[in-house]
Amino acid sequence: MNGVWEIRLFQQKKKPHYTFDHPGVFTVSLGVKDEEGAFGSSSIKLKVGNALPKLSIDINGNSSFYWDNSILSYQISVRDEEDGTLGAGITEDEVVTTIDYLQEGLDRNVIAMEHGALSQLGMGRFLIENSDCNSCHQEEKKSIGPSFYAISKKYQMDSSAKKYLVEKIQNGGAGVWGEVAMAAHPALADSDAGSMVDYILSLGRQDIVNNLPTSGKYTFQEHMKKESQGVYVFTASYTDKGGEMIGPLTQQQTLILRKPIISAVNFDDGLRTQSMNIEAGTVPGLDEALALIIGEAGSYYVYEDIDFKGISTVNVTILQHPQYMNGGILELRMDSVGGAIIQSLNIEQGLLDLGPSDLKFNVSEFEGMHDLYMLFKSHENKPICAVTDIAFLR
Repeated sequence: MNGVWEIRLFQQKKKPHYTFDHPGVFTVSLGVKDEEGAFGSSSIKLKVGNALPKLSIDINGNSSFYWDNSILSYQISVRDEEDGTLGAGITEDEVVTTIDYLQEGLDRNVIAMEHGALSQLGMGRFLIENSDCNSCHQEEKKSIGPSFYAISKKYQMDSSAKKYLVEKIQNGGAGVWGEVAMAAHPALADSDAGSMVDYILSLGRQDIVNNLPTSGKYTFQEHMKKESQGVYVFTASYTDKGGEMIGPLTQQQTLILRKPIISAVNFDDGLRTQSMNIEAGTVPGLDEALALIIGEAGSYYVYEDIDFKGISTVNVTILQHPQYMNGGILELRMDSVGGAIIQSLNIEQGLLDLGPSDLKFNVSEFEGMHDLYMLFKSHENKPICAVTDIAFLR
């Protein structure tokens, strides 16, 4: 089905729009005519026929941080204009849900690739279930042909197996598992046959990460086993079944949860910011490297998108030194430099005030996502203090 939409604009203020009420390939032409009668136009082709799925992750708890042995309760919702909703047209197996622990120094792209691979396995399973494969094959039991599990066991160590099996699906034939000929599927695209083979070969592997259910509970313990301070990456995705003119579309949502202690140098924005890394041994008594920010008078630091649900106190660890610091006011605000004041604390710098100390700010009245602003105020030119860490306490 083809259509042509032509628009002629005579005023810059006009914002023409058009709603397509049926699928097809459309040529959209835009024409512009100036006051002297000169006319120019441009055209593009649009494919209409598949809406992007909608997916959300709802959690009962804090969406920024994790604590030892804390439990994350979650619920994933999926809606697609053509396919339906989760449980009504969309099955749980079609939604790929993973929670991975990422140690410090590991590449997040690796986890993204692993999730994508699992998503691809889901597509392979969908293609098999909606083809004639199941008339001759079952997943675990022998039927007219071998089980998918048996095929996986036979070929999983063969590096050339995928190419061979893709050709076998497309061209058909007999002789490997008996005399019964396998039907050919010449119209099946290489990519689709490849997804089907990937799923079949995965059945005999023990290293495939299990797809989590679309609702459930997860206990944060992996970091305790590895004794590291990494992040948990919670990802959910759904690939729809495609429309008349547009192939399958994927929607994905990701949450990253970290330890509730942020190094002060990991700020997102600010004014007159200054950070330092002090190597171990360069200062008497310093046994390990230390990262810190300098609170200059008139400076501020911003830590964006922090969930304050369940957080009662923000603990700021500062460093003082009578030779380099002069004291002043450290103030926390929500969402902007002029936002709601959490608390202002006066820092006195005496001759004997040397080393770290903790300042506690009550944030129990705040809920939801906020940007945290840390402001330094003084009439003197010397820095107020240095800051090493910000901890979010329940």
